[in-house]
Amino acid sequence: NITANNDAPVATIVPVGYGLTEDDPAAPIGGLSVSDADAAGNDIEVTVSVNDGDLTLVTLTGLNFTGGANGTSTFTVEGTLTDLNNALGTIQYEPDPNYFGVDTLTLTVDDLGNTGGGAKTHFDTATITVSADNDAPTITAIADQTPLEDTATGAIAFTVGDVETAAGSLIVTATSDDQTLVPDANITLGGSGASRTINVLPGLNQNGGPATITVTVDDGTTTTQTTFDVTVTPDNDAPTITGIADQTPLEDTATGAIAFTVGDVETAAGSLIVT
Repeated sequence: NITANNDAPVATIVPVGYGLTEDDPAAPIGGLSVSDADAAGNDIEVTVSVNDGDLTLVTLTGLNFTGGANGTSTFTVEGTLTDLNNALGTIQYEPDPNYFGVDTLTLTVDDLGNTGGGAKTHFDTATITVSADNDAPTITAIADQTPLEDTATGAIAFTVGDVETAAGSLIVTATSDDQTLVPDANITLGGSGASRTINVLPGLNQNGGPATITVTVDDGTTTTQTTFDVTVTPDNDAPTITGIADQTPLEDTATGAIAFTVGDVETAAGSLIVT
């Protein structure tokens, strides 16, 4: 009599490396297969896993998931060699959001000891290189402002960020579309890292609007903008009057007409009342 001896299964990944780009959608990564000389029509088990993405089998005919779930980073399925290889031929990989680097794909096959003796396993690995793709920086919204005439808004907080670039290295600029109401020189940016501020001072004696302020964050490659409006509320300015020198007229003698000037930002000089 010849006693059956369980042959080890074989897991194969060809090629040994794949290439994708950061934030790519799920893409096929063909070349995975398993074999077993003595599995016949019996079920065997396959486990596939990655570290920084998700794997999905498009074809699931004849398969039974015994661990994990389709569309996750690792799962285990049982089925015949034919059904497993049909499914592995449709496997897709999707990198985790904003991930770039080298991920490892592992394919493990377990023959479940179909021909007697203990179960035997085999595994193969391949690399998946995910190339970096620059993400645009982010900036939070800034609410519209209504400062009083000749009064600054005060420091308005906002936040910047970027997946690849340190927040402290992001460049923030701001411009106004109305240089009379809000000159660019009257816009002050502050803060550091992710926490930034903007302070807006209207032009001298200016009111109305709105002026639209555009704030831009730049990571050196890509920019992102946010805008907010500044509407300046009028605030009555006090009228002005020039100084008048002290006088020393003779007794019973008028000083004569002493000139002085009055003015007002909002009111015509002829409408000012002098007493």
